[in-house]
Amino acid sequence: MEKGKKSEISNEKRNIIISNYEKGEKLINIANILGINYNSIKTIVDRYKKSGAKEIKQRSGRPKKLTQRRERFIIQQIKKNRRITKRNLTNAVNSNQNIKVSTKTVKRFLNKKNFKKCVARKKPFLSQKHKKFRKDWAKLHLNWDLNKWKQVLWTDESHIEHNNQRNVLVWRTAKEEWDIDCLCPSFKSTRFSISVWGCVGWNGVGPIRIIDGKLNAQKYKNLLEDVWPEIKNKFGDNIIFQDDNSPIHRAKTIKSWKDDSKVEYLDWPPQSPDLNIIENVWAKMKSDLGKFDDLPTSVEILKKRVIDTWTNISTSYVTTLIESMPKRCSMTLQKKGGSIKY
Repeated sequence: MEKGKKSEISNEKRNIIISNYEKGEKLINIANILGINYNSIKTIVDRYKKSGAKEIKQRSGRPKKLTQRRERFIIQQIKKNRRITKRNLTNAVNSNQNIKVSTKTVKRFLNKKNFKKCVARKKPFLSQKHKKFRKDWAKLHLNWDLNKWKQVLWTDESHIEHNNQRNVLVWRTAKEEWDIDCLCPSFKSTRFSISVWGCVGWNGVGPIRIIDGKLNAQKYKNLLEDVWPEIKNKFGDNIIFQDDNSPIHRAKTIKSWKDDSKVEYLDWPPQSPDLNIIENVWAKMKSDLGKFDDLPTSVEILKKRVIDTWTNISTSYVTTLIESMPKRCSMTLQKKGGSIKY
């Protein structure tokens, strides 16, 4: 043991000391056997004779500045205002209190309770009306079995933007900084984008189409007429068609086409991308596009990569997403129509 430092005598050794004392052993002998200072042995025995206590005495220590009431107050303030700063939170805690706490004390308590300042997830705004639609929709479809979900054809448009200014990582030494193969070439037109329409179902990804210009109802009708034979060939005739509540999708010409083509379609709640599995497919495709070693230098190269990447998305990935639909409905009900994690 280092000079000047003392270690606490364990409860196990205290019990041995008392046991030997009760057997009539002299204190000096107990001290020699256990290698413990005689005065420490005497203190333990004297305390035992006085109060009968064998265990280590609980020390009060420095009193906590954050009482249970203050701790509850901190949690309440956070739940009232999730964006409150630590300084403002500390000021609120210290208002009308004799004992003041620091922001570090508040931060330690929040860490202990697993509260961390995180980037807020972005989700579409949901009014009470939106939540009711979502809740009713989830309740209506909660008991759909997997065979029913297998019939749904999920569709949507997506916008894919390429920005040549993204950071590109290369392996190099300090001397190779300006070598040609360690540079990232930039172009005058550094940003370009394309819009695409795609669909997925139980058999995997369906056809994908590049949208030229702005999509309107007539273009959407022409697109559906173009892809419909291909869709039926891959997914069969027993299709439940899903699209969202975009004005284009709900145009009279589109409704007439669906009716004339005898297309069964899925009523869709507003503001609900988290219920549409194709959103997850788009996210995966964009992630896969970012894994190319080199950047596309033209719109045509980007188009080709989009189509190739889409085609390579596995069927098992899509079917796993479809299998999550009962869980999504259940979570939406639990959230009373609010946003869910998907």
